[in-house]
Amino acid sequence: MEMKKGFLYTSVVAIFLMILLIVVFISGRYSFLDRQNIEEQRIRTMNEFLRDFYDDVNQRATYIISARAFIALDDYLANHTGSYITDVEQKFDVLFINGTINGSEASPMIDSTFIDYLEKIRLNAESLNLDINVTVTNVSLEQSEPWYVNVTINMTINLTDRLGAAQWILNKSIETQVKITDLEDPFYTLNCPSTVSIIQRSPYELNELVNDTDNINDTSKFIEMLERHNHTTYFFASEYAPSFLMRYAGNFSSSPYGIFSFVDLEYLKDQGCKRISYNKSSVDYIYFNWWFNASKYTFKNKFCQDIPLYESICNVQNLPDWFRILLYDGPVEDLGCGATPALGLLDAIDLNITDESMEMYLEFDSPSFTGVSCGEMPAPGPPETVCGDGWIGEGENCEDGHPCLPGYVCDDCQCIAELPP
Repeated sequence: MEMKKGFLYTSVVAIFLMILLIVVFISGRYSFLDRQNIEEQRIRTMNEFLRDFYDDVNQRATYIISARAFIALDDYLANHTGSYITDVEQKFDVLFINGTINGSEASPMIDSTFIDYLEKIRLNAESLNLDINVTVTNVSLEQSEPWYVNVTINMTINLTDRLGAAQWILNKSIETQVKITDLEDPFYTLNCPSTVSIIQRSPYELNELVNDTDNINDTSKFIEMLERHNHTTYFFASEYAPSFLMRYAGNFSSSPYGIFSFVDLEYLKDQGCKRISYNKSSVDYIYFNWWFNASKYTFKNKFCQDIPLYESICNVQNLPDWFRILLYDGPVEDLGCGATPALGLLDAIDLNITDESMEMYLEFDSPSFTGVSCGEMPAPGPPETVCGDGWIGEGENCEDGHPCLPGYVCDDCQCIAELPP
């Protein structure tokens, strides 16, 4: 009997231990699975956080911050320099990241820098029990096409889960296309700080501006395009013109991504612009290039005779009296005896200039163009302006750090016209 009781007791203990082991194993297995599920969920959370971060930087944040940085560059051009910005990319980089230019805070960037944006991202990460640290190595600019600038942000990202699930350290490059429309044009900003000129793409192509059916020379679309509404300036893409970024640097050379507008002198006058010349081409990259002095240039006709370029600065029938255009707003070609301009811009704008009249011009006969009148000597350089706006005109004193107008150099404390190289 005693033996049976002992056996029964031993069996009960063994069964109890077996049940306990099973419970411990099952609970341990579920703990492992729970922990694994939690880690997988945390990693998914980190993945989604990074994906949302990349999308937001690319689609929204970079666009908004870039627009403000360009506005800050315009303010700098209008109020602080009197000269173009040769290090555009470097100044943009600093403005974009921390909102300063030459060590001073730029008002358009207050609470709107990339650092400010990253602080909001950090607080958002904390709400998910994540820590994020982003270090921007550089911000670069590239003109990708006439109407867009590529803004590329290179950064190092350290994302850590506070629950210990994972830590990621990675390098990331995000490239965003930023539209230049609705931004201000640097040529207008620097040369006429009182004038607002907002870039808009022209609703017309160049060859649509003039209707020359039956030689009617209808310029109504041209005039409509010239009119400013809400400070809008219509621009055209042109391989002969400088790009948007080149304009900040005062580079008047041609670019595959070039843009240009026609300068409305009456609009400039009404806006209080002090730098107005009525004897220059109305194409902006020629008009605002004060170094460009047409009276100094000559080209060769097919008989190797000199043709002064100023003879081709023309008024156009059915357009305002102030509107002028160089007959040769394009590159030059060599016809065997020297550089001769090609039609360029006027290939696309039919101003009723016939092949026959063009041939007469190249033969050095008296030019006779239907719809245009040419030959008035242009102004020899940029007009003088009052000293109060920071510019010093020809013959005026340039001591004490007062800058000469673009196109003039300081010689014996007097501003004199600078000849083209």
